[in-house]
Amino acid sequence: MFESLLRVPNLCWQDDRFNAIDDPTVATAHGLANVNGRFAVAHQDEDTIVLARDKLGLNKLFVAIDPARGLVIANYLTDLLRTGIGFDAISAVPAGATVHVDLTHGAVITDRFYQLPHVLEEHQPHASVFARAKQELVSTFELLAADFANAKIVVCLSGGLDSALIAALAARYFTDVTAYTYTYTSTGAAKSLSHDALAAEQLAPALGLAFRLVSAGEDGVLAVLPGALRHGQDWRDFNVHCAIVNELLADAIASDMAQASDARPVVVLTGDLMNEIVADYSPVAYQGNDYYLLPDLPPARLRPALLNGIQTGDREIGVFSSRGLTVAQPYAHIFETLLQLPDPIDKINLIRALAGDLLPPWAYQNTKIRAQIGDLSAQEGILPLLINSGRDSRWLRSAFCRELGIPNPDVLRTVTRAGTYRPPTEHLWSAHEH
Repeated sequence: MFESLLRVPNLCWQDDRFNAIDDPTVATAHGLANVNGRFAVAHQDEDTIVLARDKLGLNKLFVAIDPARGLVIANYLTDLLRTGIGFDAISAVPAGATVHVDLTHGAVITDRFYQLPHVLEEHQPHASVFARAKQELVSTFELLAADFANAKIVVCLSGGLDSALIAALAARYFTDVTAYTYTYTSTGAAKSLSHDALAAEQLAPALGLAFRLVSAGEDGVLAVLPGALRHGQDWRDFNVHCAIVNELLADAIASDMAQASDARPVVVLTGDLMNEIVADYSPVAYQGNDYYLLPDLPPARLRPALLNGIQTGDREIGVFSSRGLTVAQPYAHIFETLLQLPDPIDKINLIRALAGDLLPPWAYQNTKIRAQIGDLSAQEGILPLLINSGRDSRWLRSAFCRELGIPNPDVLRTVTRAGTYRPPTEHLWSAHEH
């Protein structure tokens, strides 16, 4: 038996067109390796079920074996857990892999059609890599514009360069675009603009975009925290804090669209993934502690490691999709090309090369901080609020288990290994058969 609870739409493309992959058996491994974007699919052929997942694991594909229902798959952990399946029975199809499950004999075969390439340590001509990445990014927007010509476009504009470039490209290829920006609001303040929100507010009209400010303080942040854990499908502080921002934005977008006079589709564009591609992260110091620390790896190994970790958290697609919003991450189309850049990478020069004349010169002078921090001194915002209220990493781990109904937090170490979920195996199948 086979039951699918998949409810996150696929958004992927191959060559010069979007490709609706519903049956992974129709594409060879070589064919799937040429598909960009995100997908999680399943197909049953007599007694064999074939599962497939995109290169970065952007769409989640959880698997469980239930004695009464057989193989059950879902994009969301909660969809499996609410039906009585235990967390310790769950595995996940690895990113860039197909899994064949023989229902008759319990055989499970995993095939990798894609492996993340290593960062090249020798010098590469930056100009040629920049030019190729720029063309790929333009091609992505041309595809999006052709497929969603009549859609309302929303850009999550943080105030940093990554989302600024996506906003500028959206302004060029679409006619109805609104930039949504989150700002933390201090208690008692009618309106408070964080450093990044102020930069976004200035940039949006310069690009010809409508601007929508989404404000939330302590009450608003804490109200969406359970949803951030449930939809973001992670307990690690950085991903939870990011998911909180996206929960607030997603609620505002969904509410605005519900009140709109027409029913055109909505597409949310984000600047996510660039930070992983170029390892553009730095820790945040608060009250004598460092937060958002990166793995202690050489630069050439760090960037693939960060990209590999994307397959676990769901801070963007899981959150926006839970509101029925289609989300696109254009940088997913250029990650392989940008991995050809050796370290160190000058982020400003990279964005300049990709943007050309799309961004005003002053946009490059903004000192980017994270939306979940709030201000340059890191005294206000989501991170300070949660830390000051005792909601640290340990608390988030326990809260994640409470929200999903996982009785023993220790099982997280069993189901997840090295930052990713364990793959389906014959052992898991036989354990539930007997």
